[in-house]
Amino acid sequence: MGAAPEAAKVRRFEEQVLVHLGDLYRAALRLSGSTPDAEDLVQETCLRAFQALEQLRHPGAAKVWVFAILRSVFLQPATPGDVSRGIPHNTKLLGERRQSDG
Repeated sequence: MGAAPEAAKVRRFEEQVLVHLGDLYRAALRLSGSTPDAEDLVQETCLRAFQALEQLRHPGAAKVWVFAILRSVFLQPATPGDVSRGIPHNTKLLGERRQSDG
C-alpha cells in the first residue's frame, strides 16, 4: 500500500473509530474490571479495527462495529493458553456475584 492510500486509511480510522476511544475504554474497563486489562482490550480492539477497516461499509455504523470487535476481543483469551480474561474468568465472577447476592 502506498503512502497516499495509507494516509487516507489512517485518516478514516481516526475519524470513524478513534472518535469512540473514550467510550471504548469505559466499556472495556467495565468488562474487565481493571485498568491494565481495559487498556489491553482497547489496544487490541483498535489494532483489529484498523486491520479490518475496509470491512466497515457504513461510516454511521462505526461505533456499533468497533464495539462488536471489543466484545469479540474480550470473549477470546489473549493467547491460546491465556485464560486471565475472557469467558472462564468472567464466568467465575458472575458465579461469585450470584452467591453474594443470595
